[in-house]
Amino acid sequence: MSVSWRIVALRWSLTFAALRKSVWQTVGYVIGVLASLAAVIAAAFLFSWLGSVPSTASSPQEWLADVSLVRSVLILLTTVGGILWMIIPLTLTGEGSSLSPRRFVLYGIDDARLTTGILLSALCGIPAVAALIGLFFAAGAYRSLGVGAVITGVIAAILAVVVAVSISKALIALAGSLIRSKRGQMILYVAVIALMIIVFEVPGQVMASVGESSITFENLVVVLAAVASIGSWTPWGAPFQMPMDVAQGNWAGLAARLVIIGASIAVAYYVSLWCLRRDRLQGQDSKATVAKGLGWLVRVPDSVSGAVTGRIAQYWQRDGRYAMGLIMPVILTVIFIIRAGKEPAVLWGAPLTMGMIYPMIESNNLAYDGTGFAMHALAGVSGRDDRVGRARVSVVVSMFFVIVTSLIAMFATHAFGGGLAMDISLAAVGGAIGFVLAGIGLAEVLSTVLIYPVASADKPFSSPQGRVAAQGFFPFIQMLGSFLLMVPTIGVLIGILVGTGDPGLLWVVGLVGVINGVAFLVGGVTLGGKILDRRIPQVLATLSNYASLQK
Repeated sequence: MSVSWRIVALRWSLTFAALRKSVWQTVGYVIGVLASLAAVIAAAFLFSWLGSVPSTASSPQEWLADVSLVRSVLILLTTVGGILWMIIPLTLTGEGSSLSPRRFVLYGIDDARLTTGILLSALCGIPAVAALIGLFFAAGAYRSLGVGAVITGVIAAILAVVVAVSISKALIALAGSLIRSKRGQMILYVAVIALMIIVFEVPGQVMASVGESSITFENLVVVLAAVASIGSWTPWGAPFQMPMDVAQGNWAGLAARLVIIGASIAVAYYVSLWCLRRDRLQGQDSKATVAKGLGWLVRVPDSVSGAVTGRIAQYWQRDGRYAMGLIMPVILTVIFIIRAGKEPAVLWGAPLTMGMIYPMIESNNLAYDGTGFAMHALAGVSGRDDRVGRARVSVVVSMFFVIVTSLIAMFATHAFGGGLAMDISLAAVGGAIGFVLAGIGLAEVLSTVLIYPVASADKPFSSPQGRVAAQGFFPFIQMLGSFLLMVPTIGVLIGILVGTGDPGLLWVVGLVGVINGVAFLVGGVTLGGKILDRRIPQVLATLSNYASLQK
């Protein structure tokens, strides 16, 4: 067995070892497998339906339009999917495979073999395998064009997955190798999120420019074909233009797209290889940082919980891993402003969405401390003071963004004029505040029992080995729990709308929402403090174990 394939085997050995060690890891992994299976089944039905569309055409012109629609949908799906595959691991999981090149430094493996092995291990992961099987079904969507197109579609599926994985791994390696300053990380986060906005918003804006009243099947085919023509010259969309090239005898176009695909894979491979060699030669940056003053510690209450608040506030300011908590609200507000258009009420989605962002960050707050929490424990800080200090920062930051986005929505919906608009606004603002506060209260409990590893502060674009399932599953528990805690408020809303039918009472929903949130915040801080007091030895052991995964 070659070194590269041994690395693939090692990847699965580490994964199974992690599953045997943790029940939650096993649950999260099973959910991931089931979600992948569901995606494959959905892809099979979608592509089977697309392949049957041209066979129902009643004229040659309609057949051509149907074939063009099939081609456009496939190219757009693979293009958007490839871009998301590049972006999501960078913003959420970093080097999300079970292996990291840094862990092979002592074994003397050739850089090229190591890079190849890590790429192959990514291609053998559940996401890549599920994507490959789903895209194999996509080849059947070209069956009306002949056997040659279907065979080319099978080859295209393989090339599309290799391109997506290669570019994603190269971008992550490049980000982790070059961007190590906090300012650089912030800039990269902004650029990546801006790209996500473009990916999601451009199709909607194109359709809006056509006009809802003028959208017909013919216009839809023309618009999608125009956008797909651009995507067909990108590394992600080019593979699924190849079956059309074969069916039309466009051999020059086929050759050009093969060159684009091959060059993209080669460039991505050599970028990953260059980053590995650069990291080995240069190692970690050794620049010393000089602290200036006490920072936030002079602006917080003179108490134990105040000291915790000051320390966490410093983290928010200097730790790149918290960057998304400060950047995402701005990005979300821009997205909702764009999406609002003629419906200003859509803007209320911005403050309500804040209820998911900040509790998810807070739900793993101890992991961001790492082994530094040992000094915190040795100082004898009580669990309640720890929970109060941490919750205070999240509440202040989240309330700032909730209030700002709520004011924007109120101005856009003319709520300050009074009447029903004001009643709806009060309900939305109160609900958003309650959602955030209840979520933070739940986070103060979950963060003491469901701890999962995070990237190191020095390399925020990397991820510890074998814990990707927890990174996706534990935040889901936080999100679901936050919704369940708001059931009393939702019940009041339903009671007013269904029971009384008087929208003038909607302000009561806002009041109940605030009370709901405050109650669970206080309860969560109290319960979380008691749990932390009992679990400090286990927490320290867990954080020490996770710290070894960051090396």
